[in-house]
Amino acid sequence: MSKCELKTNKEKRIDIYYKDKKVGVYIPDIIVNSCVIIELKCKQMLTTNDIKQFWQYLKGSKYKVGYLVNFGSKGKVEFIRRVYDTARSA
Repeated sequence: MSKCELKTNKEKRIDIYYKDKKVGVYIPDIIVNSCVIIELKCKQMLTTNDIKQFWQYLKGSKYKVGYLVNFGSKGKVEFIRRVYDTARSA
């Protein structure tokens, strides 16, 4: 059995781009293995704006995979996985 180690960074600042121009900085809660963004929420329910904002951060960054996780609803965990994978310049 192999040992799987995940490298995590908490609250690392990442640049956000729109049409190849830097438009801001986003600080996700966790980045895993320098390739997956994890955004944590604690709200009664995720809103359309939460989901849209997360998508825009993912789309404007170099990251292609992200998870939006909400722990605020009593008795359950809500999570959304998003993949942004279109032709981008390297």
